[in-house]
Amino acid sequence: MKIPLSWLREYIDIDWDVEKIASELTMSGNNVEDVYRAFDLEGKIVVGRVENVEKHPNSDRLLVCRVNTGDKGYTVVAGDPTMKVGDIVPLALEGAKLHTGLVVKPLKIKGVLSEAMMCSLEELGLEEKSETIYRFKEDIPLGTDIIAFFKMDEPVLDVEVTPNRPDCLSVIGIARELSVLSGVPYRRPEPRLTEGEEETSDVVKVIIEDTEGCTRYTAKVVKGVEVKDSPFWMKVRLVASGVRSINTVVDATNYVMLETGHPVHAFDLNLLKKGTIVVRKARPGEKVVLLDEKEYTLKGGETLITDGESIIAVGGIMGAENSGIKEDTKDVLLEVAHFDHVRIRRSRKNLGINTESSYRFERGVDPGNNLYVMERLVELIQKLSGGIATEGVVDVIARKVERKKILVRKERVEKILGKKMENGEIERIFKGLEISFERVEKGWKVLPPSFRPDLEREIDLIEEIGRIHGYDKIPSQPLSRLSDTIGWDDWRIFRRDLEELMKAHGFDQVVTFSFVDSEKVEKVGLMDETVKLLNPISSDLDVMRPSLF
Repeated sequence: MKIPLSWLREYIDIDWDVEKIASELTMSGNNVEDVYRAFDLEGKIVVGRVENVEKHPNSDRLLVCRVNTGDKGYTVVAGDPTMKVGDIVPLALEGAKLHTGLVVKPLKIKGVLSEAMMCSLEELGLEEKSETIYRFKEDIPLGTDIIAFFKMDEPVLDVEVTPNRPDCLSVIGIARELSVLSGVPYRRPEPRLTEGEEETSDVVKVIIEDTEGCTRYTAKVVKGVEVKDSPFWMKVRLVASGVRSINTVVDATNYVMLETGHPVHAFDLNLLKKGTIVVRKARPGEKVVLLDEKEYTLKGGETLITDGESIIAVGGIMGAENSGIKEDTKDVLLEVAHFDHVRIRRSRKNLGINTESSYRFERGVDPGNNLYVMERLVELIQKLSGGIATEGVVDVIARKVERKKILVRKERVEKILGKKMENGEIERIFKGLEISFERVEKGWKVLPPSFRPDLEREIDLIEEIGRIHGYDKIPSQPLSRLSDTIGWDDWRIFRRDLEELMKAHGFDQVVTFSFVDSEKVEKVGLMDETVKLLNPISSDLDVMRPSLF
């Protein structure tokens, strides 16, 4: 999970520097693998306005432009034939180093001195290949330092998120983690959106037939959007997070996914044959062309999103090409859903596709966050693309994901951690983790939040108490001596002696793992003999090993 520091600081006013943040996250179990700059840019790259455009006197393919940066003008030779007076462009001045490695210096080109260089997105590290010089859409003062203004020189944290912590696969999730570690409150954006008089339920209906694969589906429509190139700030933030920019609507869906951790999707409403979304299981042999423009043959059992006739998405993995957002899209149907993580994993493996969406759904997404995520998505689309949203949402809950209360005994906490703990400290940790609790005779009855599917047992809560309190604050002490009455039986002694004897004669000892991948077991026809785990530690260790092979 790549998180730009400037984005993270929007949600928590913490005064730690990046090294302290990385250290605290790593100590708490979220290992920061690297801290780096996403853009290899140096020197002065500023905002300029093209004041004059003339043909190059010695070349039919070049232009000579005069670019004003507010306090100075520069003569620039350009090879982009689309340049025109009034264009607002990024201008690299002498000594600037671009992402491509080029260092800008005054240079005579076909007899005309070019004093600076107008930049493309490729040269700024925002695109793999560019055909034209970039034009700003934002209203930015001339002479503005682009690197500083858009925070392109700030560090990015590359956080290794363990499979049991899907709540940390988002900027808000990491801000929440820092909040409980530091005691500084974090905040979420408060969405503000514009709704019209037309009810969402009058535009779209939702039917969930595959209630095992899809527990909840929330839909809303935004009409009259303008699909266009995203503003520069959005491109910078997405690329720094490892996601390429496509257009305003698609970028809004990716932005919300990175921000909240909840994958979302947008369909072109006018490409859907019926005003009904039907979520069903795939039938063996069905074919679909997805957004990567490849045709896939379904094995059967995948969760499909359909318009009643055609497949418009493989749920939680990728949308279909027949309903994708295009430049002429005017009305969009937005999806915020909750899919079963086991189903997503199996479908992803069947199709051979890895996406940011499947990566999150496979680990577990908060089933209680649909409405907030939808409001945030609509707000961002309206900010970038305009449009009027329908009133309300269609929110179908096929199966509630219930959380059970857990008894956490204080005596057990202190025994496991090896330290006396104050009630106030434990309750501070519960509050920071957004865990509801009530005092009982032996300790606390707690209810973990819906975004923490990993907290299921008392020991899970004790681990959280120790993690947030700080293992470095727990004194080291020798283990309690085992009772002399606990001896080894004859079988254990025989087994130990046999192992030593066989190793002494050159045998190798192999200790195999008890859990294996269900897909591999299925390929050898042993699935009927396996025991499936309800809460596997990893998606590829989800059944008990049925044999030694």
